[in-house]
Amino acid sequence: PDPTRDQDTEQALDDMTRDRRTLDPEEVGPIVIRGILANRLHIVTHPEARYLVEQRFGKLLEDLAFAEGNPT
Repeated sequence: PDPTRDQDTEQALDDMTRDRRTLDPEEVGPIVIRGILANRLHIVTHPEARYLVEQRFGKLLEDLAFAEGNPT
């Protein structure tokens, strides 16, 4: 385990690694087309990664608040 990660993040990473799956082009194609047509900046093929994204950006927002002199 990485000492810089909390237990929930470690569990989410373990779950994703255990459940890791690759997508066939037939699965990815419609996802990509939908994202392009909707003019999305990011096209997410594995929405189960939401928790990890929330964790990373939550920590980034905390650091921005700290830099602004508003530590949480």
